[in-house]
Amino acid sequence: MNRIISKQQLVFFAMVCISTFTWTAGFAREEDDPIMTKKTTDSSPDGLLEMRAMFAIDDDGGLFAVGIELRNPSATKNIIARWPSDLQAAVLIGVADQRGKTLTTPGKIFRIDEHIGFTTVTIKSGTSYELVVPIQSRLKASMERGEKIQARVLVCFNLAYKLVDEAVSEDFKPITLKAHDMDLKLMQKSLEGDAKAKYQEFIRRRK
Repeated sequence: MNRIISKQQLVFFAMVCISTFTWTAGFAREEDDPIMTKKTTDSSPDGLLEMRAMFAIDDDGGLFAVGIELRNPSATKNIIARWPSDLQAAVLIGVADQRGKTLTTPGKIFRIDEHIGFTTVTIKSGTSYELVVPIQSRLKASMERGEKIQARVLVCFNLAYKLVDEAVSEDFKPITLKAHDMDLKLMQKSLEGDAKAKYQEFIRRRK
């Protein structure tokens, strides 16, 4: 195994562990903590990369997907972004009820000797890249018919990035971008169907 892949494995292993701790600690906060209300945007310290999370809710008021938009706000610079192709490692979504009970599966943690496939995209200046994660795919168990849960949702996107014009040898900068909404509802009816198609309709209706 070459050194670069091994280094990336170690970096993403640490990022997943830290992200898991982040949502566990977050769920333990008091409900009236103002930090825990709603935060849908985050950015890298240098401002080169921005994330916006869209918590997609259907007509019944139930959450069915999380859309993530990565945006390059620069007017002149292009960005290369990279994350594990297995979104269970790249995008960690923690869902808990109001008592703090976690309803979602933990993030994927790769073994040191396990090969990691990566998705690499170029985000040109002033443009964005979007992906959608269905909530149903992250729940530990199916909900009962007619069941409703008041839920807290935390999103951690583990990725790395660098400028296109940086030297080939320049390391990608790892970062975890975070968002949350602590006042959402889960309903089995809302989780049914093609979440990605429903998400596109959700976005179309918001325009």
